[in-house]
Amino acid sequence: LDFKNNKAADMKAGAIIENFNLSKNVKGTLFPIIEESSMRMTVDESSIALDVRGKPLKSDLAVASRTKVASWIPFNSETGIHVRSKKMNLDNLRHCVVYLADSVFTSAYEDKRGALDKAPFLQRPLGKFLNYNIINLESRFDSMFHGKKARFSDVVMNAQLSRGSILIKDFSIDGYGATY
Repeated sequence: LDFKNNKAADMKAGAIIENFNLSKNVKGTLFPIIEESSMRMTVDESSIALDVRGKPLKSDLAVASRTKVASWIPFNSETGIHVRSKKMNLDNLRHCVVYLADSVFTSAYEDKRGALDKAPFLQRPLGKFLNYNIINLESRFDSMFHGKKARFSDVVMNAQLSRGSILIKDFSIDGYGATY
């Protein structure tokens, strides 16, 4: 990978993780956080493919991501992410959304507080990433739960990040006797 000339001729790389488990030790008792997980990633001069399967927080999750790379510097791509789960613990999504939103807002807030010689948000790596990349997200969860009693079914969300804007294309959820 030649970053100086923005070329990736004949580049091929890959990584595989099989049977990954992560547990939390609380006073000598192990509590599983992620069980029976696997990941496969391949990268070549014009694409990135990532497949992840896991069982975080008593869920089953399959994520497939395919990226077409137009440019490595600045990184410019179009990505399709497909998320599928038969049963999903709402805490998994909550942790992801809170982390991502916190990162974006913290970085943008630093712009307002920072000195004038500091690069504006849109010129920093995260700002460039948000503006130069298109990400299409398609997700479907057959059952979504929180705690022991709260359950939803047939949760579908399709969204897109394009040129710094997030568009929710489709969202539906069934639960508590209604479809939303």
